[in-house]
Amino acid sequence: TKAANFVLNANISANYQGNPNKLALGSGMLVHREVKHGDANIDANFIWNLPSSVITLADNSKVYYIYAKCSSSASTSEWHVSEQMLRYDNELSEGWYYFRVGVVFDVVDGVRADVLDYGRTFINGRYLTTGVVRSADGGTYFDLDNCILIIRRGTRPTHLPDSAAYEA
Repeated sequence: TKAANFVLNANISANYQGNPNKLALGSGMLVHREVKHGDANIDANFIWNLPSSVITLADNSKVYYIYAKCSSSASTSEWHVSEQMLRYDNELSEGWYYFRVGVVFDVVDGVRADVLDYGRTFINGRYLTTGVVRSADGGTYFDLDNCILIIRRGTRPTHLPDSAAYEA
């Protein structure tokens, strides 16, 4: 969807410091590919800077939605966590976009699962264009946007050096 067509460069950590009721949202940058702030159609108007924040989630039995709350007129933004699903233009008349970044689920066995749900994936012929390819258990992944490949063997990750090429 148009609302989810962005790249986010920020760390999001559910269960922060081992606490299922703490959510750490790192400082970073949201670059949208379609929605902008301001009137000019320049690159800077598609970028918002997010501050870091640690949020306490009050209820173990509830699901929480994570949003980047971004100004429609400036590069100002902040993190917003809600029990409600919001449309990206929910408060556009008040000057804010709400770009949904992810969801943290209710606590099960002392842990909250989380899912990040922004971006787009395109499949065209033999090409797959996406941001991150991840194994079902999350242990192995290839972050195409940030050039990171992690292959987990046992309990420790294996990092490949920069500009490495490997053939099987």
